[in-house]
Amino acid sequence: MMDLRLGLPHNLEAERSVLGAIFRDPRIVDTVVERLEEVDFYDERHRIVYACIRGLHLSQKQVDLVTVADKLRRDHKLEPIGGESFLMELAEGVLATAGVEGHCDLIRQKSCLRQLISASNRILESAYEESDDAETVMDKASSEIMAVQSRKGPMPLIPILDVLPQMQERIASYATRGIIGIPTGIPSLDDTLRGFRKQALIILGARPGVGKTALALNFALTAASGNHDPDGMQHPVLVFSMEMGIHEIVERLLCIRAGIDASQLYRGQLPQYIYEDAINDLHTNRIPILVDDTAALNILELRSRCKRATAQLRNEGKHLGMIIIDYLQLMQGPGNSKGDNRQNEVAQISRGLKQLAKELDVPVIALSQLSRDSAKGDVKPQLYHLRESGSIEQDADVVMFLHKEEKENAEAGAPNLVELLIRKNRAGAQREIMLNWEARCFRFTEITNAYGDF
Repeated sequence: MMDLRLGLPHNLEAERSVLGAIFRDPRIVDTVVERLEEVDFYDERHRIVYACIRGLHLSQKQVDLVTVADKLRRDHKLEPIGGESFLMELAEGVLATAGVEGHCDLIRQKSCLRQLISASNRILESAYEESDDAETVMDKASSEIMAVQSRKGPMPLIPILDVLPQMQERIASYATRGIIGIPTGIPSLDDTLRGFRKQALIILGARPGVGKTALALNFALTAASGNHDPDGMQHPVLVFSMEMGIHEIVERLLCIRAGIDASQLYRGQLPQYIYEDAINDLHTNRIPILVDDTAALNILELRSRCKRATAQLRNEGKHLGMIIIDYLQLMQGPGNSKGDNRQNEVAQISRGLKQLAKELDVPVIALSQLSRDSAKGDVKPQLYHLRESGSIEQDADVVMFLHKEEKENAEAGAPNLVELLIRKNRAGAQREIMLNWEARCFRFTEITNAYGDF
């Protein structure tokens, strides 16, 4: 525990070193400005000097002792910090500029700790005041902590020459494995997408009742079972079900896995040995599917739970393979966005899901409702039918729709035909794939040679 008598975390030596290094060699200003903001300096005098340096640099003006002193004098800030002699002390206190990046990192770390203490104090005050309900306080707390956590240093630039040695093995694996990402269980979909790739945001949209939740659970079982994986590897799946409870999700998984007739299951007409065999099958094969059935999660809560699940799996020697969210429009934006309109809120959610996919290095499949316009006639869904925000289309790497043409299917005597329409695919072509929908057991299977390309 920190002794509060020692003051907030800081390192004045590092602050003096960075400012002095800039006066010694103004060419390092870019390096410092990329890493630090005014608030990162603990000493108020240092903060004033750095704000002046940063302002001159951003205005593309020369930075040195003369220009900084002149600017501070005109702003009536030179004398309050100790005059030109203080600036001279900073410059003369540094003999070399080596190590400035490490000093910047040290300053930023201390600043993050101070911000964390400040955020914690605000959270404590909010909890003690009891002016809001517990859920609102927790939302605010998540936002406060996330704001501090978002402070990151600059990402390193990676020369492609450092990556080239890995490419031969990587590209060769494409031919041997057949797919790159998590298998879907639908051959034509795997052929088109090469599996659900890491860091990809995949949107699966459909009108109500067409089967988007069922298809997502088919994907989950395929990934978690490892049956379609070239190496037989099981990929743990995290399912956020904001509409169905855990028991209904598990019942559907049992039906899909064992081909159980759901109507018989729900009526209690199923022989005991059948559902016992199905339960034992999932248990014996240790199918790694984790379900969170909390209603109306916000993006901050979802991110926190994903990271906790990732840590839990890591402790078990496993790696999270995929995240499924059912469904996007039931989510809420960050705790501080409640005054925004819904389109802005959904934009924050979709952006947050894409960031989550990149951060955890897994594919994220988010189910989505369609706008009312998509229900007119038998019009096939298009990208603009995604409900509430065009940002979903922009953030997604893959957008797919399930579409069932009731009239056409009835005339053809094939009521179970459903099309899977790939309307956006950053890694390849668009495609239409014909699926057979076995409603009795929530299964989707591909109809061989019944698809066409755009």
